[in-house]
Amino acid sequence: KRYTVIGDTSSMVKSVCAIFIRYAGWVPKHCNCSYLSQSTALIHAKNETAAQDRRQRKDHRTLRGASEHGGPNRQRRLGKMDYDSTKDAHGVMHHGATFQTTKHQDALIKKLRSVDEVLYKVTKEVFQEQLEEIEKEHNVKVCDKFR
Repeated sequence: KRYTVIGDTSSMVKSVCAIFIRYAGWVPKHCNCSYLSQSTALIHAKNETAAQDRRQRKDHRTLRGASEHGGPNRQRRLGKMDYDSTKDAHGVMHHGATFQTTKHQDALIKKLRSVDEVLYKVTKEVFQEQLEEIEKEHNVKVCDKFR
């Protein structure tokens, strides 16, 4: 086993908590949701799953739209995030929306994306197993969101 914890960016709070718990050896109160009733925990989990599904569908639509409308004159689509260029850019000019890729680059990106999807699915499964081990070891339910 090379890594003690592999985080999952779609479950960032759980990842941060799992990494902290694994390396510190104790559970901070902000990560401990054991106090939640099963029904409350289920509602939180369903809400988080629904939010992840919406993000994945949006990402897939954006990627599918970008590849379907590919070609030398296409511009990359940028997903809407909570990004404020006046404070988040740190004075760096963004050129992503105007960068033009070639058909060859588009094909390479598509090929990489398909391999990356497989790797991402495996890492999500490994993270879930690691999270279950941590929860069992510390007798806690790790939160989806910081309390």
